[in-house]
Amino acid sequence: MAERVAVIIPCYNHARFVGEAIESALNQTRPADRVIVMDDGSKDKSLAVARAYHDPKLEIHSQENRGAHAAINRLVEMASADCEWVAILNSDDRHLPGRLEVALEAARQQPGKSVIATALRVIDENGAVM
Repeated sequence: MAERVAVIIPCYNHARFVGEAIESALNQTRPADRVIVMDDGSKDKSLAVARAYHDPKLEIHSQENRGAHAAINRLVEMASADCEWVAILNSDDRHLPGRLEVALEAARQQPGKSVIATALRVIDENGAVM
């Protein structure tokens, strides 16, 4: 059976960025099986931006503001119900197109590992590499 992967996106007041995060999760070379966004009581239009995306793998949820840790914990619980791997993507970040593919290959080459981390590039608010 193939490994199932979920990308979870906790979001709070990131209307400007969450769309790009969602797009980067949906446009992986190894597609995610689930992409789950949890809006943590945003006061801006984050939830509306997320709900504008339509993909069968995309799930949008909201809760009263309880903090990033609570949103992430809830997302991990939801994703782990049917996915072996969970990738956390902050709503103001993006995954490069091959991230899931690279992470899964690393996991295959190192059986028994439960956490896989990849390199990152720091970008500014306009997406330019810093």
